[in-house]
Amino acid sequence: MCIRDRVCDNRAVLRERVAIYGGSWGGYMALSAMTTPDPGVRYRCGVAVVPLSSVGCAGQGLGFRSDPLVSMYWDDVFGECANDIRMAEAVSPLFHVNKVKRPVLLVHGSKDPRVPVAHSEQMAREMFQNGINGSFVTFPDEGHGVGKESNLLAYRSDLERYLCAMLELPPPPAVAIGAGTSRQVLWDESGVLAGGRVAAPVEWELRWSD
Repeated sequence: MCIRDRVCDNRAVLRERVAIYGGSWGGYMALSAMTTPDPGVRYRCGVAVVPLSSVGCAGQGLGFRSDPLVSMYWDDVFGECANDIRMAEAVSPLFHVNKVKRPVLLVHGSKDPRVPVAHSEQMAREMFQNGINGSFVTFPDEGHGVGKESNLLAYRSDLERYLCAMLELPPPPAVAIGAGTSRQVLWDESGVLAGGRVAAPVEWELRWSD
């Protein structure tokens, strides 16, 4: 965030046309930035690809393997957050969705073995239930990222069109996306990705049970 402020102070970019984008841990950082209270609202929009939406013990039940070796790895990565639920929730974007003030695009591979798609599913659902302008795209045949050529074309086209719309830039040239992509736009309040608003799944109307 300090880098963003310095770049804007040097007038290298327009302060009102800055977005934040990241994948995996970078996706977590993008969501963290969008859920951090900020009177100036630093970012016009956020894009999080295969992001963690909760960390440490706050992410239990989101599909991470729990065998001893994997548990040791996550304990090392998360530190105190691995066992301190208050600390884990304090730094998990999923528990601060009500603080999001600008649009967020989530992208996830349904077969992700590292960060289960449940991280984005829960984040998207919570955004919808909090009345936030969000979008959620999945690729059923992708894992931790988007790698297949047909899917990459669809993903990069979506990303370009989304950022141009959110940052009020001229729209990019139209790209013909072939039938080979598995891309699914599950929710899109912006109306940018599918040529019109895509309503959230009906089941999202129901609140999570306690």
